[in-house]
Parts: sequence; structure tokens; C-alpha cells
Amino acid sequence: MSRSHGVSVRLSAEMLARLDGIAAAWGLNRAATVRRLVELADGGVAPVAVPTMDEPIASEKARCGNMAAVSFLAARQPDQRDAEFQGLLERLGAGSQ
Repeated sequence: MSRSHGVSVRLSAEMLARLDGIAAAWGLNRAATVRRLVELADGGVAPVAVPTMDEPIASEKARCGNMAAVSFLAARQPDQRDAEFQGLLERLGAGSQ
């Protein structure tokens, strides 16, 4: 029997809303939805852009009011990342309609 391991992730309000939308569409809770997304992920699919360590560090600094960090994050092209994520969701059959 395989042993389960917990995973904790931070999501923006928009990403959490997306996860909740997928979960509702599939009739699952958040944890089951994440498990299913991982199970459905094709190893040949190009990965969604994963942030470098600079992005989480800048996020923390931006929360503390560091304007340079806010500017760094604003320049990260969120529209491109959102489009890539939406494309992945559509390939998995969970895209917005």
C-alpha cells in the first residue's frame, strides 16, 4: 500500500476560484481535484511556467510594501501565464466555457 504525503500550495484568489470551478464541474473537493489533475497530466505536455525563486521572494517583499518587488511582479507577464494555464486546463477538459 502506498503512503500518502501532504502538499500545501499558495494560490491567488483567481487561481483558487479556478480550482474551485474545476472541482465543482467535476463534483470533487479541492484535494481530489488536485489529485485528478496530477493523474491526468500527460508527461509529454509542456509544463506551465514555474516561477523562479525570485518570484516567491518578491511576492513576500511586495506584501511588506516593497515597491521594487511590486514592479518586478507586475512585469512578469501574468496574461501569458494565465493563457498557458488555461490551455492546459482545456487539454485536460476543464477549461472555462
